[in-house]
Parts: sequence; structure tokens; C-alpha cells
Amino acid sequence: MRLSHLRSFLASQAVLFLSLVITAFHPIPVSAQNFCGPVTLVNFNGINGQYPVSGVTFDRQGNMYGTTAQGGPSFNPIGSNGILNYGLGTLWTYSPGAGLTSLFSFNGSTSPSNNGYRPLMPLVMDGQGNLYGTTYYGGNDFFPDNSHFGWGTVFKYSSAGQFSTLHEFSGPEGANPVGVLLDSQANLWGTTWQGGLDWNPTLGNFGLGTIFEYSSGGTLTNPLLFSTTNGGGNAAAGLTADGQGNYYGTTYEGGTNGFGTLFQYDSATNQLTTLVNFTRTNGSLPAATVALDGQGNVYGTTYQGGSHSSASNYCCGTVWKYSLSTGALTTLVSFDGDTVPADGMFPQGGVTLDSNGNLYGSTVGGGTFGDGIVYEHSSADVLSTLVTFSGPNGWSPEGNLVFDSAGNLYGTTNQGGSSGYGTVFKLTPNTGGGTCSGLTLSSLTLNPTTVQDGATSQGTVTLSAAAPTGGTVVGLSSNSSFALVPANVTVPAGSSSATFTVTTKSGVLSNTSVVITAALGNSTAQASMTITPASTVTVSSLTLNPNSVRGGSASRGTVTLSGAAPSGGVVVSLASNSSSASVPVSVAVTAGATTASFTVTTTSVTTTTTAVITATLGSSSMQASLIITPPATATLSSLTLNPTRVSGGNNSTGTVTLTAAAPSGGAVVTLSSRNTSVATVPSSVTVQAGTTSASFTVSTQRVSSNTNVVISVGYAGTTKNKTLTVTSGHH
Repeated sequence: MRLSHLRSFLASQAVLFLSLVITAFHPIPVSAQNFCGPVTLVNFNGINGQYPVSGVTFDRQGNMYGTTAQGGPSFNPIGSNGILNYGLGTLWTYSPGAGLTSLFSFNGSTSPSNNGYRPLMPLVMDGQGNLYGTTYYGGNDFFPDNSHFGWGTVFKYSSAGQFSTLHEFSGPEGANPVGVLLDSQANLWGTTWQGGLDWNPTLGNFGLGTIFEYSSGGTLTNPLLFSTTNGGGNAAAGLTADGQGNYYGTTYEGGTNGFGTLFQYDSATNQLTTLVNFTRTNGSLPAATVALDGQGNVYGTTYQGGSHSSASNYCCGTVWKYSLSTGALTTLVSFDGDTVPADGMFPQGGVTLDSNGNLYGSTVGGGTFGDGIVYEHSSADVLSTLVTFSGPNGWSPEGNLVFDSAGNLYGTTNQGGSSGYGTVFKLTPNTGGGTCSGLTLSSLTLNPTTVQDGATSQGTVTLSAAAPTGGTVVGLSSNSSFALVPANVTVPAGSSSATFTVTTKSGVLSNTSVVITAALGNSTAQASMTITPASTVTVSSLTLNPNSVRGGSASRGTVTLSGAAPSGGVVVSLASNSSSASVPVSVAVTAGATTASFTVTTTSVTTTTTAVITATLGSSSMQASLIITPPATATLSSLTLNPTRVSGGNNSTGTVTLTAAAPSGGAVVTLSSRNTSVATVPSSVTVQAGTTSASFTVSTQRVSSNTNVVISVGYAGTTKNKTLTVTSGHH
């Protein structure tokens, strides 16, 4: 991409491909290894930000900070305020406990200046917790109605939450800044894409950029103005310091070949030295900051060029190493975009080093889906793809990757995610080797798979095995703004599945297909659902038959619509307010029908319980109550004797009957005889669980005359009596 094309790109696109690391590299103690992920931590939705171009920054407490190029509370794509419809950008912070918090939204719309527009670079933090950064546009000459977006600003966001504009660029001292870093004296050093020598926008002269210093005292100076004579050609990224007063950076174009340069600036002597003139075959158009390894080597990327490029083919970018001691440039990687291996295309961000000399970075294109990758180039000269982006889990990673103190790797994707407006993602070291956590995604299902807009569906992710201690976090994303899912769902330890809710938004004009994606490590699973437009029919009634059941029994529910279901049918959502009554997530009324039935399943209760069942279709809903009663309490119903008259010495059979089935463990009925010298009975008889009766024997003795004997039985406070006549046997 030539300079004129890039200027046009910057003026018209919501997202720029500039990215940098804004502090000198300090190695992180991480061994060469693969990573598990990505886990999507943030899905930007416009209101909370849009298009995170830069990488992230951490404070000492592990809180993450970043920017989005657009978005904010004023985000309204269908508004009538031109570019202002999309918001002017945000500052944000993220922690695992609190999630995403918006710190500041650029909102100045006053001409001829404002407080900034499109913060494209990572933030830097001083020892007091104050944040510093730049906006590419905004400030002076902000006339968006006339396509004048301003020349950029330097700003501060204090630890107390106070925003202030430190400088508004005007052109001669620089225009369109591309990041800052802090030196040991709390001065800010940075570069600008344009401005400086020969600044005259009226004549189309925008300059080749500058190096600037903003002192802790509040004064901005220009130690250097880039020109064609000193190798300048628009710095697309900021500076990296070695701590000795030397600053290293690149120009996007310029140099003897016009493909960009690597330079060193000595702040003590004010000397600019061109270290490398890129030739296209060793790289062209470096667009990111460089990294230092502390051993006298400089590392970086070029957006295009490499061994696969030609005069007519700019493919596909490089990773390179420059030795300060020997002056030798070594091309470590020439990307070619092959799908095997899927090594990516066009690295817009730089590289991040670990303490073992392994390099980590990303490309905005290439990979299996063409949406970019995260790669590792090991110290053993092996290129590996760590992440393949597919859209739902992110698209077009442009910023540098950043390690936290635990060795986790973080980055942003400029687009993709659940709303398409970008993500923040995390990769976790796979210290155990092999498949991450030994787990992969087995399946993702949705129920129902067809819902009316405004309704919900339940998703279920299933793992290949039970989740380990601490559970397993599965990332979630949607390819449509009409179907919203949480950023992730946790499968509890010992379980192999977890559920989540897909919430649909109203407003679809026709049946809309949506793909939900679940991601765990490098394994993904997808499921499709259809969102149907709101129907004119409503729920007119909901009935339950029967409307009273004993716990453990079922009832049949019927929903009735106000009219026939349209083509494709309608899905009525169901819910119960009681754990004692379960209903399906929904019931479908087929096209042309007005009713549909479902089953209400109940569980045993100890007291009478009322469950409210709700049926919802769009904004209409109906309710019906189901009374769930506990099992009936058995009492004594009757006692019979057969026969009721026997000759002494013969037996009679007694039978006790309960009013209901005996409970678990059976029912013990006590027995007695009022004349045991004539008739005897056992002390008790047990009615077995689930039955209602039991029999016993009445034994008699010979008598000299007819004798009546009363047999009594008792249970649960109830007594029944029967008389047995024992005869003498004389006629």
C-alpha cells in the first residue's frame, strides 16, 4: 500500500492497522510452549466500544486497560450525525471480577477542536497509575461535516478518573500521532504519521512526520522532523527505548527503496541513523513498533513483502531480526498465507518476546478462515499457529500481544465476536502438553432451534470428558447482533456439560439464520438457529388438565393462539415458577394450527404446592396454576371377620383395610381381643407398602355356651371393632 493509498484509508476507515508496544520490552519468565484458547473475555457491542485496534496494558494489580477506535454511549449506527453516529472511541478497564468497565468516552463534537477521536494505540501508565495515550484524529481542525477530522491529541487519564487533553497537534509540530512512551523523567516520547517539514495542507503537503517530546513540565518540542534526506517516510508506529537514551522505530515508507526503514534516534546527540532500508524481498511497509531483547537485537515485522512477494504481488509480510553489533538483518518468517501450514498473512502488529527468545504475534489475514491467526516463532526457528480466528471468536487481530505476570497471553481482535465489533481474548499456557486440559468440545446444541424474535433458546455445550477441578471455561460467540450469548460458560468440575441462554432481539424482517460458536482451546463446535419475525398472533389461553395432581403425576398443558400460526409455525416459550413442576423450554404451534400441547412433570411434595406455568409469545403471555398435593395419608377404613360365627376351637380370618395405600415401610395395625380366654389374635398385622389391606387369624377355644368376643384393630388414631360369636357346638 503506497502512501497516498494509506492516507485515503486512514481518512475513510473505522479501523486502522497501526499498532505498537509503548514501553521497552521486559522479558516475561515463560517457557516455550503452546497455549490453550482463546477465551473471549470481552465482546464489544458498540455502546461499550467498537473496533479495539491496539493491544492492552496491565497495572501492578493485574487490571487490564485499553482503547477502542470508535463506539461509546453515543453509538447509533442509524442516526443522522455522519461519523459521529459510531462514537469517537473509548478508554476501558477489565478485571476478571468486575468485567469490562468504561472509563472515558471521547465525546467532544465542538468545531474547530474536540477532545479526541479514534484512540488507536495502547495506553502507557506511570508509577502513580495515570494513563497516557494519543488519538489519531480530533483536536485542532475538527470539522467532521467537511471531512476534516483533526490532527490528533495527546491526553492523560489520571488515577483519580480525571481526563485532560495535554496537546492538540496543528501540523508544523506533527499531525496524527501514533503512540507515546514514558522515559525515566516522566517525559512522553512519540511519533506522528504526518506533519513537520513543508506542512501546507492547502497545497496538499502534509509532511513526513515527526518525533516529539512532551515534557513533564507541559511543553511539546520536536527533536526531529522526518524528511526525504534523513530517510523519513511516515512513521506508522511509536518508539521503543533501550534505557540509554536511544529510541528505535520504523518508517512505513521512505528510505532508499521506498519500502520503509528501521532507524535509531540518539536523544543525546539528536542523531537519526537509518539501520535498514527494506527492499521488499526482505520486507516492506513496517507498521508496528519494534522489540528489544536486551542482547543487542531488534525484532519487528513488515506488513507486506518477503520472499513470496514480487513487483506485482505484495504478499504477505515478514518477521525479522536486526543485530545492532553486526548490522545484519535476518528474515525469520516470510508469510505466504498457505492453508497448510496456515501461517497467516499481513502482520500489522509487532512481536512480543518471552525470556527464552520465542516470539509471539498475529496476522490480520490468512489462516483456515482468512480471519487471521496468532503465531509463535520459537527460538529453534519453528513457526506454529496458536490460534486460528474464525469470526465468532474474533477477526483481524491488529495489536501487539501482551503477557501478564502469570504468563497468560492477551490480545484484541479489531472485528468479529458476538456483535462483529471486536474482542479481547486470553491464551493460557498449556504447561501439561498435549490437548489443552485433555478436553475438547464434543457438541453444541440449541433448544429450540427456531424462535420468534425476542424469545430465548437454551444452548448446551458438551465436553469430551468431565471438567477438572475448578471447572472448564468455554468461550461463546454469535455471528449475529440479533442473537446474544454470554462471553463464556463454565462447565462445573466433574460435569461434562453446561447450559446457557441465547437471547434474541426484536426487529428481524424475515427468517434469519444465526450460528452460535463454542470454543475450547483449538476445538470449536457450532449450532444454527433460526429467528423468525414477530407474529401478529398472540397467546389467547393456557389450560392445564387436570389442574390438580398428586406429586409425581403429570398434567397436560395446552396453549391456544388468537389465530392460526403463520408459515413456519410459531414457538411459544414456557416457564414454571416452581422446581416441583417442570415444563419444556418451548412448544411449537405448527403452521395453520391454533393449539399445541405439552407435558407438565411434577415431583413429590410434602405440602400442597401451587406452580404457575407461563406461556409467552412475543409480548403476549398467559398463565395457569397447577396445584400439586402430597400423597394421601392412609387411615383405617374397615375390619371384617369371616366367618363371624365359629364353633369353639375353629378359626376366623380377620381383614383390615386402609383408606389409601400404605406408605413406605408399611402400616402396622394393632390387634386385640377383649376375651383372650375364648379368642386370641396377634398383637399386630402389617399392611405392606403400596397395598391397602392385610389379613390375620382369630384362634378360638372350646366353650360351654355361646360366647360373643369383640375383636379390635387400631391405626393412626382410628379404631374399628367387630364381634365374633364362638359357639359351644351343642344343638
